[in-house]
Amino acid sequence: VPEALFGDLPRTAAKLLPAGAKAEAEKRAAAELLGPLSDDSMRLWQEYQAGTTREARFVKVCDRLQLGVRLLAYQRSGHTGLDEFRDTVAAVDCSEFPPAAELRAALLAALGPDPRRE
Repeated sequence: VPEALFGDLPRTAAKLLPAGAKAEAEKRAAAELLGPLSDDSMRLWQEYQAGTTREARFVKVCDRLQLGVRLLAYQRSGHTGLDEFRDTVAAVDCSEFPPAAELRAALLAALGPDPRRE
């Protein structure tokens, strides 16, 4: 939800912000967008952020794996320098969701070997 207002900040940019600034901005953006909808919408966003339910953790895993799908498309169109994104996909903990683990493995296989390890 917050990305609708200020995009998806890459880690390289987010690390330049003061501690807690990104989280606070996301919280404010979520309140601005979801607040007028319902109490449930804000509660569900907070649940997602905290990862307190299996559903919230599943959505977070899906959010990270969709990066892998985009990464594959970028790679196939000739983009390079995407190592940080590959690392993010490789680091996704899919242990709670075996089909997600299969998708992560398939994405990493399709991306090919990590060029930094050749």
